[in-house]
Amino acid sequence: MYIYKLNKYSGAIEDEDVVFVHEDENVVAQKALELSKEDNDYARQYDIGIWSYRMERWKDGVHDGKWRFFNNGKEFTNTLRESLLRCWMN
Repeated sequence: MYIYKLNKYSGAIEDEDVVFVHEDENVVAQKALELSKEDNDYARQYDIGIWSYRMERWKDGVHDGKWRFFNNGKEFTNTLRESLLRCWMN
């Protein structure tokens, strides 16, 4: 059985916090979308840095290398990351 952990971070590893844990990936993804939207709205209102969310998949206490990223109420998908990398490489 997998456990999904949702981490809130600002880019610096010392700023990371686990904010939600659940056994259902969809429940954690929905929570990430909600929290990232709320945080983005708050950050814009007070002109502060934006937090991002990273969902990690764990099994038997070990991270298995699977991640999903969320920011501003949206998922930052692999397709988008690959497109950005191609732009930066050219």
